[in-house]
Amino acid sequence: MKKLILTGITAALFSAAAIAQQQSDTTRTESNQYQQSDEMDRNDQAVDSASTDFQQGVNQAEQNMDQAGDTLRQEVLIGDGHRLVTDEPARLGGTDMGPAPHELFPAALASCIATTMRMYARAKGWELGEIEVAVDYDHQSVPRHFDVTITLPPDATADQRARLERVAQTCPLRRAIEAGIEFDEHVVLAELAHAA
Repeated sequence: MKKLILTGITAALFSAAAIAQQQSDTTRTESNQYQQSDEMDRNDQAVDSASTDFQQGVNQAEQNMDQAGDTLRQEVLIGDGHRLVTDEPARLGGTDMGPAPHELFPAALASCIATTMRMYARAKGWELGEIEVAVDYDHQSVPRHFDVTITLPPDATADQRARLERVAQTCPLRRAIEAGIEFDEHVVLAELAHAA
């Protein structure tokens, strides 16, 4: 979805800018009394039109994907209304419209570590600024390997650095991975899944 949305946004913005410029040229000939109000109305219409064009483009792209049926693109629903899209690169038969599923694993770990550290810093009343967590994940090694690099602001003290390093090791996702994972998997037919 990334490429289509970026293309749609770019087209919508260019369309809105062109319409706004045309309207601006037209309003210069109008009386000063109504010029500002009319221009704002036209700009609002241009933005509404561009937004509609953009949404139609996204809807058409999604419809084309749905009609294809055999796609590696997956929409993941999380909790109450959060959605993400996964896909595979074109070289593997996908359309590269989202990260590959295995790429979400290190992303989730990086996010969990950063959130755990930020919550600890808040509880301590520390104003840390930006915290960066980079996770390199080798999904082909056995056992799997994560290389985690945490970058703190230059003014972080030695005590803060030591404490945050320990806190990073306690992130819930890391604990779950280290504890080991068992799978209980079931494959059912669609009619049975809806009836259950």
